[in-house]
Amino acid sequence: MILGESGVGKTALIECFAAAIYNGNIVDSLKDATLFEVNTSILLSAASYKGEIEDRLLNIFKESRNYQKPIIFIDDFHTLLEDKSTNKSIANAIKSEINTGGVTLITATTSENYRKLIAVDEGLERRMELYRLKNQTMS
Repeated sequence: MILGESGVGKTALIECFAAAIYNGNIVDSLKDATLFEVNTSILLSAASYKGEIEDRLLNIFKESRNYQKPIIFIDDFHTLLEDKSTNKSIANAIKSEINTGGVTLITATTSENYRKLIAVDEGLERRMELYRLKNQTMS
C-alpha cells in the first residue's frame, strides 16, 4: 500500500512503474508482469444488488490470473471501504485474494483514510506492506 497525501505522486509512481514494465526497463523477475488498474468509480457505480461490488472485484482478480505475473493497482483504495454496509465483505474478499497469492495487489490512499478505514481492520492491515511517500520540494 502506497500512503501519501493528495498530490504527492502516488499515481505517478505507478504510471512510471507501468512504463518501466512496458519498456522492459525493469528487473528480470517483473519482465513478464501485466499491470491492471481498477477504476474504483466504475467498480462502485450502479451496483444493484448486495454483493455486486464484491463479485465484480473477485471477477477482476479471477480474470487477471489468465496473465503471467498479474499486478492489480487500486488507486483511492479507501473508496471501496467507505460504505459501512459493504466494507466488511469487500475487505474479506481482498484479504482472501491476498492469502491465495495468485495476484499482486498495489493500493494507494492517504494517511488519514488509511487510519480511518484500513487500520481499523487488523486482518487487512496485517496483510498490507506500507510505503509512505512524502512531499519533496525542489530547491
